[in-house]
Amino acid sequence: MLRGLWESALRINELMNVSWDKPGTIRPKWKAGIHPCLEIPAAMQKNNSDEEIPLLPGFEKLLLETPPDRRTGWVFEPKSLQLKLGRRVRHQRPEADWIGKVISRIGKAAKIVVEEADAKTGRPEKYASAHDLRRSCGEQLREAHLWSAE
Repeated sequence: MLRGLWESALRINELMNVSWDKPGTIRPKWKAGIHPCLEIPAAMQKNNSDEEIPLLPGFEKLLLETPPDRRTGWVFEPKSLQLKLGRRVRHQRPEADWIGKVISRIGKAAKIVVEEADAKTGRPEKYASAHDLRRSCGEQLREAHLWSAE
């Protein structure tokens, strides 16, 4: 999930809706002679129209790590932390909100500060979250564009 957020620039709920073959989900497509893309169905778009967006190279590389014979179902299948704790799993597939909370806890535990505390406003430190990985992907793209323009 972390690598997917970092490489795709997708929101966590979008990433959780990427599948290899499920109708009505976001799906990667490779077509001969055409840049690979993500097909996004109209139901998942604010403008209610089907779209294809270019597949970012790092995200494509991550997707291609899955052998072709295993490209069925959901691309990202996070496991419940209940298994690690030896508890019964209550839900088959975690919700995007829950995964976001876990990622935020990881950012806090790792002390990855993305915004310093502000004594004037009383705002506490902000630690890395899933959305910060999306922002980081955007920053990588901007920096890559700046380097290629020189």
